[in-house]
Amino acid sequence: MLLDVIYFILRNSVCVFLRPRTKPIDGDLVLITGSGGGLGRLFAQEFTKHGEEVVLWDINSICWRHTF
Repeated sequence: MLLDVIYFILRNSVCVFLRPRTKPIDGDLVLITGSGGGLGRLFAQEFTKHGEEVVLWDINSICWRHTF
């Protein structure tokens, strides 16, 4: 139990200082898979709100068409 607490504290301390780098996507083409529903649809709508160019890809073409 004590080792779990120590591990949790150390892991979160490292994450505070070593955050993943973010990449600006201004002017890039965004490929979204699974854009027919769920998170893919939400990501597609958010990227297009910000004026990004998106390519949508989904197995289910009926759901994919309803994304926009």
